[in-house]
Amino acid sequence: VFMFRHVVRGLIPPQAVQNAANKLRSPGGALKPDKLAWELPELSGLQPSTPLSVLQIMLQREILKTLVEIKSEIHSRLVFGIGCVPMILIGIGLGIIKKGGHLLTAFGASCVPAAVLIVCLMSGKQMTKNLSAADALSGVAIMWSGLGFLSLVVFAIYGRLMRN
Repeated sequence: VFMFRHVVRGLIPPQAVQNAANKLRSPGGALKPDKLAWELPELSGLQPSTPLSVLQIMLQREILKTLVEIKSEIHSRLVFGIGCVPMILIGIGLGIIKKGGHLLTAFGASCVPAAVLIVCLMSGKQMTKNLSAADALSGVAIMWSGLGFLSLVVFAIYGRLMRN
């Protein structure tokens, strides 16, 4: 299982926190797993200041926004990569069905599935960026629905070819 780890560099904690952290370390510098930070008396009753609380909330929002954008980018690249296969199959099927047709008509008909996939990808990415993290799933679903639509078109075209 992959887990994200957030590291904040250059942060100087208060002296009480530094003293407590030193008590949690062994002589070699490693943390002692048998002690918990909130059990130390030096840290009891410490509350962050109001500006620090606001900064913590802003940092959490920024982290959540970045994680949602990463999720959106991963899914869009997967859908676009996998979507190439149905687009090729649709082009082959349309080429067989319209073998005596006009070249520009066949090209135009083959571009429609690509346009559908790209519209679904772009709208899904915009939805994930504009919605909250809980609603980001709907944007990802829109991305994958474009691929589902292309798969249905492939089954319809090859179903028609199998009947002939």
